Amino acid sequence: MYMLNLLFEPAKDHGLFIDPPGNPETMLPLKNSRYWLSWTGADPAAPEARTFKPDDYPTKWHNEAADDAVKEVGGKKNPFIGVRVAASIDLSNYIFDLAVIVGRRNPDKGTAHASPFEFGNRKALCTFLFSAKDFYPVSGGSAAYLPLSAIKKVPASGSSFKYEFMIGLVLRDKSNPLNVLATFGHDPGMDVSSNAIITLRKVIPPSAP
Repeated sequence: MYMLNLLFEPAKDHGLFIDPPGNPETMLPLKNSRYWLSWTGADPAAPEARTFKPDDYPTKWHNEAADDAVKEVGGKKNPFIGVRVAASIDLSNYIFDLAVIVGRRNPDKGTAHASPFEFGNRKALCTFLFSAKDFYPVSGGSAAYLPLSAIKKVPASGSSFKYEFMIGLVLRDKSNPLNVLATFGHDPGMDVSSNAIITLRKVIPPSAP
């Protein structure tokens, strides 16, 4: 299992998930930000359950790589992918919506699908929506876990599928859900090679005209 860990500061107005607050390679994994974490050993029994809490297993997580790094990780067959968001304050009076949208990296026509995930009769699963979700308390703040899916669509040996995916979070007042307090967005990169090996890819912005 791999999990993208994202920390945010609700009072900030820049809409960014924060950078790691220290040396990311030596930080406790769940305190890291904009970082891919890996689960040590075989995947947990039910990472797709929305009751699964990564914080119940702090010693099982390993700092894998920054989400803007170029690093090949994994080799686990069909690893499960999840997202964790967290803040260093009490968010019991807040709810949130979160969307993850996956798409083929343009203009890479060698990628045969819009997503490495699937549902039903092998249909590409490109959109994940989590609405009116609660945070749960953790030491020093609040967190939430969003299960995506296991990687299923993999290319032939020696090639890779290239994807982008956008993550958007909307923070709302629990007593007045129409009151949007802040929004946050992020665009990590991820490629999938044969045997479901993930390559974390640095996103290079386009050149100025």
